[in-house]
Order: sequence, then structure tokens, then C-alpha cells
Amino acid sequence: MLLFYHVKNLIHPIVDDQPAPSAANALQEGLGGQFGEMRTMMQFLFQSFNFRGNGIPYLDLIQGVGLEEISHVELITKTISKLLCGAPGYDGGKFDTSGAGGVPTMDMAKEQQNPHHFIMGAQAALPVDAAGNPWSGSYVHNHDNLVLDLMDNLVLEATGRLQKSRIYQMSSKNVTVYHFVFDSPR
Repeated sequence: MLLFYHVKNLIHPIVDDQPAPSAANALQEGLGGQFGEMRTMMQFLFQSFNFRGNGIPYLDLIQGVGLEEISHVELITKTISKLLCGAPGYDGGKFDTSGAGGVPTMDMAKEQQNPHHFIMGAQAALPVDAAGNPWSGSYVHNHDNLVLDLMDNLVLEATGRLQKSRIYQMSSKNVTVYHFVFDSPR
């Protein structure tokens, strides 16, 4: 039986910065894209849930990575939310709504590549890619073959790392908020 234990600290602190909806949009690809953290989490977890046969000694490895990926999904989601907070006029108060500061959120939303953050997401992370396409369970591969699963996971992790490097390269400065993609233990 697998139990999840939640620690209220993130695996890496997120440093407050200015609102950056375009950066949040780019990070959506790393969350809900085909090679994003949601797929990685679900792929490792489903592989571990379906484990059987001679590969049982590898179950803890696959399951452990899947559990770590849950924290990556949480971290990137909170990063996206922080980048959207205050964009514009929203101070994150308990009962405030987006644009409560008097600046219409549409002024900024119209300029963004992914207006879902403003229209559907209330300035929050969503289970979508950078174009606003919903995350799909069809991204998850589980072959019931340990070698093939491990090779597929290697491609997934390598492609995810490449995407994170490209997102980092898109930033105009070494923004602390992006450092989690390089400091995360793999």
C-alpha cells in the first residue's frame, strides 16, 4: 500500500518577484505540456501502480521518482501562481478577486499568449500547456516492460530538462524563481 505524506515546505523556496504572466505562460508548458511535470508524475506513478513480474526490485525506484514528481508539480504550480499574482491589481488577499486594485485584468490578459490564466484560471496555474491545450492522459506511457519503460522515462526526463533549459534561456535575467529546474535532484 502506498501512502502520501505532505510536508508544508516546498522542496525549493520560491522568491517573490514582479508579476510576469508571459513567464507563467512559458512555465505552463513545463507543467501541462506533453513532456511536462504532470506527465512525468503520472507516468512514473502509473508504471509503479501496475508493476508486476520480475522487475519488482525496481518498484521502489519507479515509485520513489513518481512521489518526487508530485512535489515538482506542486512547485511549478505555485511558481506559476506567484508569477500571475498581482498581474495586475491582485494582492492575493483572502477574499479579493483578480483586478480588485482597480486595474482591469483584461488590459494585461489581451497581451498574453494564454488568456486562460485570466479567463478560466483566475490568475492561477492550470492543467494545460503553454497554448492552453488541456493536459492529456494519452501522454502517459506504461508498456509493462521494465527496459522499455525506463528508456521511455529517460526520453521524458531528458526532453523535460531541455524544455526547462529553454525556458531559463527565455528569461532576460537570472531570475531566482527559475532555479528550481536546475537544483531539483534527479
